[in-house]
Amino acid sequence: MEKVTKSASSKAKMIGTIVSISGAFAVTLYKGPTIIAHTPSISLHKPINTLNSEDQNWIIGGLLLTTEYTLIPLWYIVQFTWVLRIKGPVYVAMFKPLSIVIAVTLGVIFLGDTLHLGRMR
Repeated sequence: MEKVTKSASSKAKMIGTIVSISGAFAVTLYKGPTIIAHTPSISLHKPINTLNSEDQNWIIGGLLLTTEYTLIPLWYIVQFTWVLRIKGPVYVAMFKPLSIVIAVTLGVIFLGDTLHLGRMR
């Protein structure tokens, strides 16, 4: 934890933190006008009956998902540690907002999400 003092840099950090958290709450709680609306023409989802499933591949799928959700974060940690040493902390920090934009864009394009000004719903 960082110590809070009466210096200008501490005050700026506290104000920045408050503004950031307030902005996150505003974007999360406010549902603005629709920017991109999606009207599905066909349904890509087929009904799945998991209780009476004759196909037993769901066990393999579950194991593969567990493996993926374990290895992908480890890979990110290795990448970020390497980039942090080579490029510095600002280079690493700029990818979090960029990954959010990429995820939203891919959700609108491939999943047919409706994009609102405030939040996705």
